[in-house]
Amino acid sequence: MFEEREDNLLRHGRECRAVDDEIAAGRVLHRPREREIRHLSRNNEWDTESDIAGLVAAGQGVCRTPPFRQPHMSASLEGMVGGGPQCRPGEISLAHNGVLFLDEAAEFKGSVLQMLRVPLETGRITLSRAGRAAVYPASFQLLMAANPCPCGNYGSQKKVCLCSLRSVELYWKKFSAPLLDRVDLRVRVDIPDEEEGGGQAFSVAELRVKIARAAKAQRERQGKKNAKLNPEETRRFCALSPEAQECLESAVRRLDFSPRAAASCKKTARTIADMDGSDAILASHMAEAVDFRRFEGIL
Repeated sequence: MFEEREDNLLRHGRECRAVDDEIAAGRVLHRPREREIRHLSRNNEWDTESDIAGLVAAGQGVCRTPPFRQPHMSASLEGMVGGGPQCRPGEISLAHNGVLFLDEAAEFKGSVLQMLRVPLETGRITLSRAGRAAVYPASFQLLMAANPCPCGNYGSQKKVCLCSLRSVELYWKKFSAPLLDRVDLRVRVDIPDEEEGGGQAFSVAELRVKIARAAKAQRERQGKKNAKLNPEETRRFCALSPEAQECLESAVRRLDFSPRAAASCKKTARTIADMDGSDAILASHMAEAVDFRRFEGIL
């Protein structure tokens, strides 16, 4: 079962997440809750979301709820990016200011996955087709879910994996290091033990209250989500305590984090501190951010 902390992080900070889970661990059952806990779009986001949706469906009304797009694994590069004779927007633009969820992400074409790197960094996509060019916004929160191997049993304590090492390597080869470097939260989901129960329950109503409170704090402090902070803003708003700085530097040396990964840890730690109502980023906040960032298992 997903932990409450991770759900709050996703909604407060708009971090990107990858889920590596056992087969039948319940990631798809979790998706309706993603829709329920999203808060309404801000007024200045309505026009952009509505304009993009109106290019695809004529007569589309004002979009009050952030979009949630879940393309099929057979989606083409043009379907994801956009294009065609009229340079129509693709899935990444239709998910602007919302969520792009790739279930069974390892089954998508390698070219589709690698295409995500640039819009994740810039928040927009430029299309050039037959002498025409169009620039569409594409600032989305990326969620990816995948089985740990083709049969889904790799790493399971109760089932036997039937895949060869070569097939597991090929299965994960589509996820290049530059793409994974842009993923802030990596989570492994195991099938819950019936004897231990499903974990601590929490309601959607409780989540929405915490999300609204943290989102308001971020808007008042910096006017945007933590995940959208640029390098200069990260230095300004994500200042670390000496203990937190030491924790991050130790993780960078021990886990060979890239500069992007280190910046990601700062922003995730800032979100955790916001959840705890703390103005300062403490060592405990940074340690938790590193735990979400570090590679576990195949990820």
